[in-house]
Amino acid sequence: RLPGWFAQAHRRMYVDRDFPAAGDLLTRILALDPFNTSSLVRRALCRLEGRDPAGAAADCLAALPVPGLRPDDRTTAYAYLAQAALHLGDLDRAVAYGMVFR
Repeated sequence: RLPGWFAQAHRRMYVDRDFPAAGDLLTRILALDPFNTSSLVRRALCRLEGRDPAGAAADCLAALPVPGLRPDDRTTAYAYLAQAALHLGDLDRAVAYGMVFR
């Protein structure tokens, strides 16, 4: 189930550009596997695209402390955190996250 949902979410995000539908699929995955860091980071993008920077930041912050987080997901999480902080008007935090991202 989970690989199929993840593939569907990936297609909705990167082919259809249907971020709300992708976010719903990723939420279903996370209901069964709350430490699925790839799903957390990708749902963060869906939330950024859906103008929910606080939700995006929450997903990234939930992913970062999980043991075994892949380096590319860690880098992406910091990039999304920087974007979310910028959307929330916190320039200092955006710069700090951006420095970690670099």
